[in-house]
Amino acid sequence: MAGSCSPVVVLVQWNTSKASKTFFEYSSLEEALLGICSWYENQLRQVRPHLTRIRYEANELLLFLQQLPQLQCLLYDSREGKYVPYGKEWIKQRMLGFLTRKANKSYY
Repeated sequence: MAGSCSPVVVLVQWNTSKASKTFFEYSSLEEALLGICSWYENQLRQVRPHLTRIRYEANELLLFLQQLPQLQCLLYDSREGKYVPYGKEWIKQRMLGFLTRKANKSYY
């Protein structure tokens, strides 16, 4: 698998319309996971504009990701010289680990 500082492309389809497909480029997997969190936070701001502080549980974010029609991550593998695709379940597992690490850091 590619290293954590490898370029990442995240492909997403927001709704059932094929026109809602887009992609985002990030310099690392951690940056991509932060970007995905910001997608959800932006959605929460749209739905609840009166909130001054955005708070959510990991399972809520994972449900948001599950409901996306398409979500895929392409990580650049420098040894192979190509991008390797990973699916929604892989992204959700990495997200859970990422959120756990962030939560543990905030307690110390």
